[in-house]
Amino acid sequence: MGIRTNRTAKKKREFLLQVADGSRGNISHACQITGIPRRTLYDWIDRSERFAEKVRKAVEIGLDGCEDEAQRRGVLGYEEPIVYQGKIQSTGRGKVTTVLRFSDYLLARYLAAKRAAWRNNRTEITGADGDPLQNNAVIVLPANGRGEGEGS
Repeated sequence: MGIRTNRTAKKKREFLLQVADGSRGNISHACQITGIPRRTLYDWIDRSERFAEKVRKAVEIGLDGCEDEAQRRGVLGYEEPIVYQGKIQSTGRGKVTTVLRFSDYLLARYLAAKRAAWRNNRTEITGADGDPLQNNAVIVLPANGRGEGEGS
């Protein structure tokens, strides 16, 4: 195996680790961090189904990390520094003052991706045995038609 082949194998491993962990499934970011041109990456993918499968798995691992983070921010929350008049606030001892925030949006998006009922965001109501609902409502109006009694 030549020097170039060893270097290529090392770069491929570096890329796979980066896309799975550091770049959270983002191929463009992983290419930028590892210094691999995207065109080169896609050439490697086109030439090797085995490498293509490794890339798919690395992206899935990275996206799992994103999913975990979205769930954490929605359920457990995250600390956000308090800023007042453009300055980060801190205690007298230099500790940054924070407030615990939650991301309802991330949690809703996470659940929408996981739950088909949320994703569709609709409920179908049917009558007996799946037949259409029958509308048998009767509306009774007072004699004067204005909702007022006779003595008003």
